[in-house]
Amino acid sequence: MLRDNEERMKPVWEQTFVVRSYDVDAGWKLRLPTLFSYMQEAAVNHSYDLGVGYHDLEPFGTFWVLSRIKLRIERMPAWKETVTIRTWPKGKDRLFALRDFLVLDQDNRAMISVTSLWILINKESHRPQRIQSLPVTLPENPGVAAFDEHLDKIKPPGPAQLCHAREVMTGDLDVNRHVNNARYVDWIMDCFAPGIAAQDTIKTLQVNYVDEAAYKDRVIMNMAEQASPRASYIEGLHADTQSPVVQALIEWA
Repeated sequence: MLRDNEERMKPVWEQTFVVRSYDVDAGWKLRLPTLFSYMQEAAVNHSYDLGVGYHDLEPFGTFWVLSRIKLRIERMPAWKETVTIRTWPKGKDRLFALRDFLVLDQDNRAMISVTSLWILINKESHRPQRIQSLPVTLPENPGVAAFDEHLDKIKPPGPAQLCHAREVMTGDLDVNRHVNNARYVDWIMDCFAPGIAAQDTIKTLQVNYVDEAAYKDRVIMNMAEQASPRASYIEGLHADTQSPVVQALIEWA
């Protein structure tokens, strides 16, 4: 017999957001870090509906971590636009749980398509756990995909040059006390001069979250650029070990 929450759960979740003035960049378009926050909010709320939210998993000593994510962007939402984030689980791949997103305009047209990989982490050991250890079975939504692509490791196109260095502060941390995924996107976009992201069109963005960064850690952000096709590789490294924390690849239209 299904548990009560399995009888009620929605296999696909939708949540609406209005783009506020403090959500936009110099071109009055939605900032990428804010888009990541929208998607996180929708994914978190769906996880609670499915019975696998943060507090649901506390008794099992586990929590979710975003591992890799890729966006294909037709256009970014603008100030005052109402957007709908549609998201759903898409099965599993080894230790990864797959989750897709669509960012829809008011006419239900897709502006942004997203696929992502999530890992279930043990709080004590910080080691990945099998998705089968979840207290409920997630819907797999067969045949429903924003797009299908295996998200591989990201390789730099050449030597990377220093952009900036950051010290992790309290405002960077999430409930798990490591840097929030959207804050890394802030750091990535800080590698570009003011107005660049507003003037140029980002075609795709992939972010791989390789390691966690905690309070007072220093992270060095480097960038390497490729001329043709035009792309920007950005990496964040632990200052003390030079080991990777985050990697990103932007393809420009």
